[in-house]
Amino acid sequence: MLQLLLGVFSGSITPVQTAVNARLGRSVGSPLRASMVSFSVGLLSMLAIVLATGPYPLLSATGGGGPLGGWGPPHVRRDVPDRQRAAIAEIK
Repeated sequence: MLQLLLGVFSGSITPVQTAVNARLGRSVGSPLRASMVSFSVGLLSMLAIVLATGPYPLLSATGGGGPLGGWGPPHVRRDVPDRQRAAIAEIK
């Protein structure tokens, strides 16, 4: 039942977002500015939520040494296979 309600809600919110974006585009003068305003508001909202909900237990689990703090493509993090082997050895 919850999945049905979420599906109906997400399907009905799409036209609302389109109308809001169109009105915002008219009020700021261009679609590009409207996109920037919409993105900025979303970014600041998510940043506020993330900062308000702390602590951040996953950061210590995923952050490791390396140039990108534990994140990055495989060609940057050459030690991924070594860590995978070490993790498999711990399991056995």
